[in-house]
Amino acid sequence: MRVFIAVAAIVMFASAVSGVGSVSAHGNSPAKLTAAGWECFLEEEDLMVICFPLGDDASFASLSALIFDTTDLAATDAPLVGQDSFLRADLYHGQPCRLFGAEDYLPLDFDGDGAPDFFVCPHPFGGLP
Repeated sequence: MRVFIAVAAIVMFASAVSGVGSVSAHGNSPAKLTAAGWECFLEEEDLMVICFPLGDDASFASLSALIFDTTDLAATDAPLVGQDSFLRADLYHGQPCRLFGAEDYLPLDFDGDGAPDFFVCPHPFGGLP
């Protein structure tokens, strides 16, 4: 899970510090999502909070993570800077990353066996730098 979080945060952090504006979380925050059963983690390297829906990651065909520009897991008001869309590796067949443009999804190897387990499509809010 740590690799999953690190890759997602690196992509979103690079977009955020490159001049991409943030948008309101429309009522969501790390504190509210945690209360609703989501799992939020502090990505320590890039100092951002990433929130995933509750559940066993391996059971999802796809899932979305919300990226907040804060280091406070209990924040009730934090800028939402993006969303990462994840697709299980067995369902990825070279389709383009529609949210990010014409780029391919980025492979993620969680178990370290050299084969991707998921593919991620980053979607920084406010556009690309």
